[in-house]
Amino acid sequence: MERKHLGTFDEARVVTSAIYGSTISNIVKHTAISSSTVSRIVYAFEKVGIMRTHRRGRTVFVRVKDRDHPLVRALGEIAEWVSFVIWAPDVVVADVLAKHGVDYAFVGTSRAKYLRGELRNMVQVAVEKGRHADARELIQGEFRRIGIRTTEYPNETIGRATSLVYVKCFPVDNIEAYPSQTKSWGRTVPVMVAAEKTERDAQECMSDLDLAFVPDVMAGRTGTAANRA
Repeated sequence: MERKHLGTFDEARVVTSAIYGSTISNIVKHTAISSSTVSRIVYAFEKVGIMRTHRRGRTVFVRVKDRDHPLVRALGEIAEWVSFVIWAPDVVVADVLAKHGVDYAFVGTSRAKYLRGELRNMVQVAVEKGRHADARELIQGEFRRIGIRTTEYPNETIGRATSLVYVKCFPVDNIEAYPSQTKSWGRTVPVMVAAEKTERDAQECMSDLDLAFVPDVMAGRTGTAANRA
């Protein structure tokens, strides 16, 4: 996957959020970037003539002055890439686990993407028990490096789908999977999708919250997972 310089991710999202006009508070809400960081970026770009602001009471309105400025265009491309990653985070997971030799298989909501064509910005992945801690650290570190925030609690993403991604690993004894593929920024990415046994094993590790986002699971598991949280 093509990488961008980490220092530009927040700038890209702030600038593109202000292209058609916005407020600092709305940019904070939309991007989940801290208010202090958004303000710093806005005023820095105002100093170089790319953005302009005006205050009305406590509200600071922001707008990009020149949408065709080369830097604005470049940041727009970066923001587009970040948006792609947010809505296809499984690509990041597949890349980083394969790179570090971790056997994995997409399960749950991620498996549904390949079996049923469902698109959600959530990742559920089974990994071997012996590499579970490594896998979590690798995945979380990669998303931090990219500049995207993650959580292991799916309910936290409700209303924040454009700024927070649910990614969770489930430890299993053995990985049984078959190959599939997906498209990522102009290239084909090989991925591994769980066979039925690995899917069942992973579900045994899932909480009710995890299962709530897996298609057709909760109806047949009422009571089975009631004591898992």
